[in-house]
Amino acid sequence: MTEVEYQPRKKVIIHEYTKYDSVEQLVRNAFANVPPGANVGPLKWINGIVLVHSNYPHTDAIVKELIEGRLHWNHVSIAPLDDYQSSIHLPDTRITAPIINVSYNEVFQSIAEYIIENLM
Repeated sequence: MTEVEYQPRKKVIIHEYTKYDSVEQLVRNAFANVPPGANVGPLKWINGIVLVHSNYPHTDAIVKELIEGRLHWNHVSIAPLDDYQSSIHLPDTRITAPIINVSYNEVFQSIAEYIIENLM
C-alpha cells in the first residue's frame, strides 16, 4: 500500500503588493497590457477580497523552498469584493476575468486573514 501524507504550506511570503479600491481597478491595472477581448487568468476570491498573484520561475532555489513548505509570491494585487461573483466584466475594455472561490482552502483562508488584517 502507498503511504500518503499531507503537508500544508508552512509559510507564504508576499514580496510586493498593490492594493486597489475596487475589483474593476484591479482588473484594469493587472491586465492593462492584455488586448481587448482576450482571456485573462482567474482572480481568486476569499472571504471578502479578490487577488491575483505572480509567482517566481521554478528555479532550483524556488523548488527547494516549495518542497520545504515555503511559497514565494513575487507580487499580489488585492481589492475588496464583499460578495463572491463568478466573473467581472469591463465593457469598455471587453475584458472578462473569471473569479474562483477559494475560500474553502485553509492556506488561502490564512492568506486572506493576513491581507485583511495587515494590507487592506
